[in-house]
Amino acid sequence: LTPVLAVAFSAAGDQLASGGADNTAKVWDVPLVAPLKTYPANAVLGAVAVTADGKTFALAGADGTVKVFPQGEEKGAVELKGSVGPVVGLGHLANGNVWATAGADKQLRFFGADGKQLASYGTGTADITGFALRADGHSAFTTSADGVLRFWQTPAQPARTFPALKDAVTAFHASADGNTLLYASDKAVTLGTVSNAAAAGTFAGAKENVECVALSPDGSTVAAGSADGSV
Repeated sequence: LTPVLAVAFSAAGDQLASGGADNTAKVWDVPLVAPLKTYPANAVLGAVAVTADGKTFALAGADGTVKVFPQGEEKGAVELKGSVGPVVGLGHLANGNVWATAGADKQLRFFGADGKQLASYGTGTADITGFALRADGHSAFTTSADGVLRFWQTPAQPARTFPALKDAVTAFHASADGNTLLYASDKAVTLGTVSNAAAAGTFAGAKENVECVALSPDGSTVAAGSADGSV
């Protein structure tokens, strides 16, 4: 079996995009039966994204290539150029039809629908480990190996940084409205808000690093998976 390295739901939850180590991306109807379409890539895929209306798909590879497929068609694909090295985060801001990428080159970039780069931000000296967009259409979060959570806004403004954590942020999730934050560091999971990253408390107990986190749509349930195989 080929490892799946990236997944993304459409806003309605009726479609899923996946990217794998076999250099292909797939779009599926939910529930999953067979892929609706398969897109070839030149490298292992690190991120995928679907627009809110489910009509446009994008993929990002370990070679820095980012492609957007309007209406899901390979013909007429738009390339988002500028990334050096693997792209680890990819998303779409419906408000203004803007694409955003986060790269191993420690850059957060925003692009227009035509592929033109609108803005670029250096995110620090540490590798980006997490990335999430806010539904407001002009802001994003990044987490990094230096344990810093940063909040970015467009047009260009200095990043707002939250207090450094003891260890690298290993997993990150933001609610749909971007106001509730969930992140893992030092084998613990913290639930917070944009105004206070540690407002709601910390969940401890994992014996190994927490690798993924999720928050239920109503905000009432936190899920975490760790390197020891526990959830």
